[in-house]
Amino acid sequence: MSVWDSFYRLDYLDIGFYSNFSAKKATIYGNGKNQVELYFKVKILDKIIIRLIFLMRS
Repeated sequence: MSVWDSFYRLDYLDIGFYSNFSAKKATIYGNGKNQVELYFKVKILDKIIIRLIFLMRS
């Protein structure tokens, strides 16, 4: 059984720059690192949780 078998939907996705939350773009300089720090906020729902919510509302 794969973890994807119970995947229902991606409910929330937020990706941003770690050091500057309001930035819309980044420049990568040839300093040998070529890195930009990002943060990811993700909320994933699976089929089991959706069934429970539906049953509770019924």
